Amino acid sequence: MVSNIVKYRFVLLALLVVITGVLSTGVSTAVIPDNSIRTWFLETDPQLKEYERFHKTFGNDEVILLHVQNPEGVVNREFLVDLSELSHTLEATEGVHKVISLLSAQDVFKTPEGLAFQDMEPEALPSTPELFERIQNQAVENPLLVDRLISQDGTQAMIWIQMEVMEDFDNRRDMFVDEVTEAVAVSLPGAEKSLGGIGVIFTALNKITQRDFGAFISLTYLLMFGALWWIFRSIRLVAATGGVITVGTLVMLGVYGLIGKQLNMVTVLLPTLVIVLGIADAIHFPACFLKELKKTPGDREGAIKRGLKTILLPCVMTTFTTMAGFLALSTSPMATVRELGIFAALGVGAALLASIVLMTCTFMGLKSDMQLPEHTRINAFLGLCGNLLRTHRPLLSVLFVAVMGISLYCAMNVKADTYTLGYLPDDHVVVQDHHSIVDTWGDYFPVEYTVEPREGLSAHSAEILNAMEAFEKKAIELPEVRNGFSLASLYRRTQDLSVAPAKASYEPFDAPLVNNLQSLMGSPDQQEWDKSAEAYSNNLFADLVTEKGDIARITFTGSMLSAAKLDAVLKQVDALAEQSFEGLGSVHATGYTPLYVRIVEYVLKSQTQAFFIALGLIFILMLAWLRSLRLAVLSLVVNALPVGVMLSAMYVLKLDLDIASATIAAIVLGVSIDDTIHFLYHWKLSEEAGMDWDECLDHTYQHAGVPAVMTTLLLLIGFPVLMLAQVKTVVFFGLLTTIAALAALLTDLFGLPLLLRAWPASR
Repeated sequence: MVSNIVKYRFVLLALLVVITGVLSTGVSTAVIPDNSIRTWFLETDPQLKEYERFHKTFGNDEVILLHVQNPEGVVNREFLVDLSELSHTLEATEGVHKVISLLSAQDVFKTPEGLAFQDMEPEALPSTPELFERIQNQAVENPLLVDRLISQDGTQAMIWIQMEVMEDFDNRRDMFVDEVTEAVAVSLPGAEKSLGGIGVIFTALNKITQRDFGAFISLTYLLMFGALWWIFRSIRLVAATGGVITVGTLVMLGVYGLIGKQLNMVTVLLPTLVIVLGIADAIHFPACFLKELKKTPGDREGAIKRGLKTILLPCVMTTFTTMAGFLALSTSPMATVRELGIFAALGVGAALLASIVLMTCTFMGLKSDMQLPEHTRINAFLGLCGNLLRTHRPLLSVLFVAVMGISLYCAMNVKADTYTLGYLPDDHVVVQDHHSIVDTWGDYFPVEYTVEPREGLSAHSAEILNAMEAFEKKAIELPEVRNGFSLASLYRRTQDLSVAPAKASYEPFDAPLVNNLQSLMGSPDQQEWDKSAEAYSNNLFADLVTEKGDIARITFTGSMLSAAKLDAVLKQVDALAEQSFEGLGSVHATGYTPLYVRIVEYVLKSQTQAFFIALGLIFILMLAWLRSLRLAVLSLVVNALPVGVMLSAMYVLKLDLDIASATIAAIVLGVSIDDTIHFLYHWKLSEEAGMDWDECLDHTYQHAGVPAVMTTLLLLIGFPVLMLAQVKTVVFFGLLTTIAALAALLTDLFGLPLLLRAWPASR
């Protein structure tokens, strides 16, 4: 095999270039970010199916919330005319389904002819201040409008901009949000306004993810090339190593894009991971080739063949173990975590193949007298480490055990949580707008629930309406829930303004009362249910219940919380629903919220499952390669410690496991094992040669120490680049992987020899 690699190196190089060129056509698709909720979930996920069912039934639950303030009151001709123009503009904008505001919200009004259901027509607005004041008073006394579309003091308005349901909505969201933002700026130029909503957050994340991607690629390449020049002092070797990481990156991103995938705030890590890890493998080749070339200066081809035989197996093993760490993530229930694992493994594998081909071709053209820099400081550092091990072994052993114990404790106490808004920088306009809305209007985050009556009942049945109303009243007593809006709210508002006595307005619904109210509103059978018909916009019930009455909708508004905190609130709300409905039907949260909450469960599962699978795969690979149960076991102990140190850092810094860091344990394990493989390989050779512990230490430091320090330095240069990201979770990922890389080196240099001393080879 080695002979064929050398013999057909230019054929292999041509194939490498052609395949990379073909696959790279997918890069343009991959680099367009998509941070929508769907990207995190598998298509088969039951909760995602429920999310899609809700969309088919009631439309898109993704809304852009426009908050407007006017100290003189929002019910005035100037503002309402501007709002009318904005509404018409938005409703004509692709991606917008409808605009719900003071103007468009249908309400029950008393007229000389009786009750009427209508919205406010701008051209028919009264012209006198007295009439505007009367309309405002009616609005702030209307439970269907107050705290939903108008504040209690009449100085603030909330406009709900509901987006369309479409197959490619996630890919076009950014464009839609930008168009809405521009329309708002044009129609309300002088108004004090803020935009909120999950779609606005997604778009902000997409934009900074794209900026981060460009920064990561350019800066990582720049730093890596600088580091490579310091290591090699050879333009050809730097170019060859640059080719390795270019091939790895293009193949990975190309395949990613060709299958229709797009980067998000987790997979944006892929290029940096492949660049850093691809270089870490590539730098092992030159030293090995030059060492063999010194033995036979006149036999370049023979030296390269011997070098390949020497270095190929360890590098294949390091690549396989790294890939095992990544591929363990493919068992995650989160789609984006699976993608990170699978495509990082693909990129690292492609980089290894590129290393073999490009380094072989490069060394056939290098001068015979070429030498690599001595790097005396690294050698001096390794000498210091060896002296410390010999003179302070008991102290280092105690420290090693203490670090293991502390790491285990901290790892067990790290919590999982995620907060979408919290990924943005504190000074980002979306974060500032959110705080502005909360400080002036209050909590505004919508949470959807659906009610499915049991067989024999309808959403219009008195029993269901009573249960719905009782459920809403109990739920809004929770501090995190502000208000609720449902079919029961509509019936109760109609009763309030009907001829029924006021004292009866909050008595329980019964069948005669419901029939009477339907005679005033028009029964569901009299409404237009065809969404394509013009009269559908006048259907009072369409947003709240299905035509058959088998599914009803309740929309709560409340606090925007982290997933773990929201999960706790939803459990309380679910308990209240069970109390209120008592077997009358099933009630559950739906839409975006349950998906968001499910992430916490998936993060914990991803972290734990992937880590132990990676541990098992690496153990099997090490056992098969080293043929030593002792060395395979010690390799796991020494590589679990950097993970523990990293989790300890999370515990101390009070960082939660989130979407990005759900991958970190398996990744760190796969990365840290690389240098351990080279250490154990040379330690095993020295033991087989009959050396004692001190001699094994010197031999291993001499042959594996310098490359290990160099690869760690590369990691310490590459991973901190992620700390320049604007997405906070990526910043923390960069910090934690940097800590883990340093911990991995120190564990290999100190912990591994101590363990090998405590468990010596049997003679």
